[in-house]
Amino acid sequence: MSFSCKIGCWSTFYVPTKKIDELRVVTKLFDIVRDAQLTCFCSNLIHNMIFYRRIAFKFENDKDRFRQFEVRLFSKEQVDKIRIHNVKIQDLIHTIKKVEKILP
Repeated sequence: MSFSCKIGCWSTFYVPTKKIDELRVVTKLFDIVRDAQLTCFCSNLIHNMIFYRRIAFKFENDKDRFRQFEVRLFSKEQVDKIRIHNVKIQDLIHTIKKVEKILP
């Protein structure tokens, strides 16, 4: 199941364990701002691969248009900036164990 609110999104799911009497519930928090930035960055990388491959293999008919063109390079600072997590807690893990005896 997934939920969203003003501070972010999260998803909760059950994880099987090796023990029969144990249940683990994991909640992952998603950083939607970081996800949007990574999506944009990856889209630009894919665009670069496709665009420059089309030029290299001469798929474009207008050869005069591509005598000079810019090549976009991404700096290490740009990559480092979008790799930062903006959510303080990434995973919440709750483990539930079956108790055989109830104390009086």
